[in-house]
Amino acid sequence: MLDVGCTKCMGSSQAVTRFIEQAQPYGFYFEWHPANTKMIFANSETCQISWCVHCYFPIEGEKCFTVIDVLD
Repeated sequence: MLDVGCTKCMGSSQAVTRFIEQAQPYGFYFEWHPANTKMIFANSETCQISWCVHCYFPIEGEKCFTVIDVLD
């Protein structure tokens, strides 16, 4: 699962890894960072996030990125 909806970008570790493999040939680059985030979903379930990935877009002259939270 890779959710890039309007609230928070997140994905399973498998989906994020596959995304990274597919996006790198197009100039994207990625940095893994430790995280300490507690997600609370609409159905009241919770999840602790231990890792996130900074996804840098291939924009010349600018450093533009988004953060993808990795769900284990």
